[in-house]
Amino acid sequence: MLLWFYGTPMIPVLLMGVLMHNPKIFYPLNNKVLEGVIGVVAIVSTYIWAAMLVGWGIMWLFLLPIIIVAFGATTFVSSPLFPSAPCARCLKCRNIETMNFVDSVYDHEYETWLRETEYVKKISEKKRKFQTWNEVTWRRGDGSTYRTSENVQNHTQIITTSLYDDYKVLYNVKVYQNNYSCVVCGQHEHNFSEKYKELDRKYMGTHTETTTEEV
Repeated sequence: MLLWFYGTPMIPVLLMGVLMHNPKIFYPLNNKVLEGVIGVVAIVSTYIWAAMLVGWGIMWLFLLPIIIVAFGATTFVSSPLFPSAPCARCLKCRNIETMNFVDSVYDHEYETWLRETEYVKKISEKKRKFQTWNEVTWRRGDGSTYRTSENVQNHTQIITTSLYDDYKVLYNVKVYQNNYSCVVCGQHEHNFSEKYKELDRKYMGTHTETTTEEV
């Protein structure tokens, strides 16, 4: 019952996800366009299904989970189309998950100073208890008013103050180009990665941080 109720509007989207694994079906559509088409199909099918349910007497409040399911299903089906390098769906032949790593080639390097902090110790920890409530004003028949407290809730917070050391750290950063190739059509794509090597470290002082956690 629940699968039918929540899953029916996603049948067209899921079908597109299955068909997407055949590169010939949506070949004319690039990733961005196909992602948009899937989004439009999801919106239209969810709207039509919601309108039908309302026509059958279902309250709008019960339709909210359908929207959440629709969003999740659409995100899952569209995930191979998200912009990335390499793309899960080949930009040339439209096959999915056919981009294989080839090699990593040194590109360039540079030096940069970065600020870093290191935890030293806990300075203090305090427990705070308090209540929250809603104050409601009532009016009697004779025109007088009185107040009551409703929705009274008890809260406990842990307030922690910690000490940190501050540093300026000099890094040598080597940048590498990672190359990928499609095993079907030979399409090439690449991204970049960095490797950090610490060269120097300067102590800049200390600071404290206070965090509040409700338990």
